[in-house]
Amino acid sequence: MFRSRIRPIVCLAVLFACGCASDPFPALHPLTGTVRRDGKPVAGGGLIFLPESGSQSGLVVNASIRADGTFEARSEWTGSRETLFRPGAPAATYRVIYHPPGDGSKTDQAVPLDESLAVEAKENVVSIAVPLAKPKEPSPRE
Repeated sequence: MFRSRIRPIVCLAVLFACGCASDPFPALHPLTGTVRRDGKPVAGGGLIFLPESGSQSGLVVNASIRADGTFEARSEWTGSRETLFRPGAPAATYRVIYHPPGDGSKTDQAVPLDESLAVEAKENVVSIAVPLAKPKEPSPRE
């Protein structure tokens, strides 16, 4: 008899706990598009989207560029026990940084884009133009 009363209470407690877990993501909106350099699709690399103002509460918004130059942004949240990913980006204005393919160890090859990108509360399809690499200036020792 005792078990028959406990079982429904335990089930309700589990359902309540699962329903109360807070989602760390704000509203996310689709952000897709193409990346081109000198009119041609960029084959590989990635994009990092940095909010111009405010904070994203621990979110990182980025995208991998496919071989055909297309991308789909995703938001990443890292908690104390896990990392969660969701497609899309919060509505905001972002500075965009392109980084070429590689293992990420060569940060000096990252290219900040000249124009900001506004993500609105709708489906966002964009075309991003990566500027041609600027010639390196000789170091003072050369």
